[in-house]
Amino acid sequence: MKNNGNNSINNQPVIGVTMGDPAGIGPEVVVKALADPDVRRAAKFIIFGMHEQLAYAADKAEIEPFWGRYQHEKITTDVPCKVVVADYDEYSVPSWIRGPSRPAGEASIKFCLDAIDAARAEIIDAITTAPTSKTSWNLAGAKWPGHTEMLADRCKSQRYAMMFIAGPIKLALATIHHALFE
Repeated sequence: MKNNGNNSINNQPVIGVTMGDPAGIGPEVVVKALADPDVRRAAKFIIFGMHEQLAYAADKAEIEPFWGRYQHEKITTDVPCKVVVADYDEYSVPSWIRGPSRPAGEASIKFCLDAIDAARAEIIDAITTAPTSKTSWNLAGAKWPGHTEMLADRCKSQRYAMMFIAGPIKLALATIHHALFE
């Protein structure tokens, strides 16, 4: 982690969080994970996603929104709050729509690409991703099967793996991840 003071609050890392599929469980996963005050104390977060979907997920979970909102084009290293939504309001995926779709795939691909660009530009220190729909990505014409391959391609990495961390358990997958069902 770089520690130049330009993109940190109290020398905390800035984590980019991609919202995942707007018509899937991504918004709910992000809201519930970041609703934990202990998580929010550990870092500053920039959510690459849609405010409308996150607000809907928060309302359904009876969680008071805890984030600031900025247009994604205006996100810089000096965003003044702990949790910010880099809002992509140009995408229209109504909250009541569920399941794979081309618009949801296009949006979730854009969230990932922009998070990668932000990491490469040192606006954020790390990226974590919420679930996407491989079907939505296919409908949107993605050239990658998922996040891992997109990151490897964009970063020109020959060796890469998907990794999960939960408490003391750290797991890197040796094979490609396939959903059991959508």
